[in-house]
Amino acid sequence: MRPCATGSHSACSPIAWRRTTAKRKAWQPATSSRSWTPRARRVPVPWSELPGWGDDRALQAWPALQRGCEKPAPAWIFVCAQARGYAPPDDAALRDWFAQRLQPYRVEAHDGEAQGLATGYFEPLVDAARAPREGFRVPLYAPPADLVTRKPYWTRQQLDTLPAAQAALRGREIAYVADPLDALLLQVQGSGRLRLVDGNGAPRVVRLAFAGHNDQAYKSVGRWLIEQGELKAAEAS
Repeated sequence: MRPCATGSHSACSPIAWRRTTAKRKAWQPATSSRSWTPRARRVPVPWSELPGWGDDRALQAWPALQRGCEKPAPAWIFVCAQARGYAPPDDAALRDWFAQRLQPYRVEAHDGEAQGLATGYFEPLVDAARAPREGFRVPLYAPPADLVTRKPYWTRQQLDTLPAAQAALRGREIAYVADPLDALLLQVQGSGRLRLVDGNGAPRVVRLAFAGHNDQAYKSVGRWLIEQGELKAAEAS
């Protein structure tokens, strides 16, 4: 949702609310202050400082907020309660709604450097097909039925080569991608999105989620490439 993640140097959180005894609104925002993390600090800023906020298509963020509010974190309970009864008429109205309930922050480095490293969660988007066809021959599988009983499960190499391991996967195909590296990326990442075309020709994006583990020790692709002499340690992350 863009209001909560505006690039690598901004973030936002629900405004902290407190009850008041004076004769005014039942809820008032608590005074914001600087907050600190080990290598950076977050400084509250006005919404007007967010680049592009005045033209942002906020309505596109509304479905994501509604999904997140199905099981809200404690800090979001009040905001989510208000979201359930609200139907934003347009982008401008929704931007106002966000601005009244969320506080943007600027992330600053402790040492005053203008540039820094911000990590985020990567969700790959991969073209795929529901059934095998030309250009899409690499299967993605649902967990095999015996995954919970065989500990540890087959290794990746065994799943690709042993008849017994391949038999356990047969019939568990959920989609097909074009490149084995795409499949590997989705498996290592643990989630991702598939861009498909429905039977009626309409495009569709399907989200994949982590569903199981073979209980084998993890070894990174980068480490393997270094051992094979294909990469130098300084070139891998």
